[in-house]
Amino acid sequence: MYKTVAIITAAGSGQRMAHAENKLFLKLDGISIIQRTINTFLQIKEIKKLYLVVQENELEQMADHLKKLSRHDISRIRFVIGGQTRQNSVLNGLEKISADFSKENFPLENLICLIHDGARPLIEKQIILNCINEIASRKCGVGVGVPVSDTIHEIDDNSKIINTPDRSKLVAIQTPQGAFFHQLLYAHRFAQKSNYKTTDDISVLRFAKIPTKIYFSNEKNIKITYPQDILLAERILETSKK
Repeated sequence: MYKTVAIITAAGSGQRMAHAENKLFLKLDGISIIQRTINTFLQIKEIKKLYLVVQENELEQMADHLKKLSRHDISRIRFVIGGQTRQNSVLNGLEKISADFSKENFPLENLICLIHDGARPLIEKQIILNCINEIASRKCGVGVGVPVSDTIHEIDDNSKIINTPDRSKLVAIQTPQGAFFHQLLYAHRFAQKSNYKTTDDISVLRFAKIPTKIYFSNEKNIKITYPQDILLAERILETSKK
């Protein structure tokens, strides 16, 4: 019998948003980015616990921000202090999960773990469920993504084009990404020991030679990074109401 947990990363600096406070507290149609993200995951009964990775100096603010959730929902959330990078933050979350479930004597090889960017508030419930099912059935790492529509050129340090990959074989990766928990924990520990640095979890799994695949998502699952992304997200929300 499998159980599922999720790590939601919310410890980024958000410098590219050019906003004084954490961008995750900004509102989309009256609801904050982080609350929209969390609400979707809380709708999924298969996810037993959410591990919210936050900056230490924002822990109190984040807890206060979420206090309007029901008592039951709050009981499913655990806070974890983030690290200097996203990769460090995810490993902190994984170590916390390992400690928690070891106390419960739950076999970690039966635990599925998803990792999702807190700044992707428009993720759809069905995509999360499908991602869980793909991991359970295929026993490999799974990341959601969309086909690349632009032509991509690889350049060198002098901006000279050195390669043009076949666009039909390229995918823009999103989140959630996940695998069985023991695979993720091993891969992230191995990456840290090897001083391997990257920006997503599928890359960490691949570095540890754990099989991975893509589950195709959609263009709505945007990451709020720049100010114009707020406007795009609001347009997506408005369109979905029609």
